[in-house]
Amino acid sequence: MIAGKLRKRVELQSNTPVANAVGEHVPGWATVDTVWAGIMPASGSERFRNDMESAEVSHKIKIQYYAGLTPAMRIKYGTRIFDIQSVINMQERDADMEILALEQVP
Repeated sequence: MIAGKLRKRVELQSNTPVANAVGEHVPGWATVDTVWAGIMPASGSERFRNDMESAEVSHKIKIQYYAGLTPAMRIKYGTRIFDIQSVINMQERDADMEILALEQVP
């Protein structure tokens, strides 16, 4: 992967329950790390192909390899939130990853 293509600074977030005002645990998100990424919209054919596999994908996000990244996490870029659908260790080389994600719509 060419590092110059990773131009966006994103936050990797993990679901971490927090206590609300009455002490109940509610879902919350904590930033685990901040990394450089490339964010690309999925093409029409990729969206169609992924719909056929019953997975919704709106974007492909590329980062350098990050151990422990799972679909239970999410990616935050500014005010935009991307729910991770799939994490692919490209060529199983622990060098770079491709993340298939669905952007949350406010």
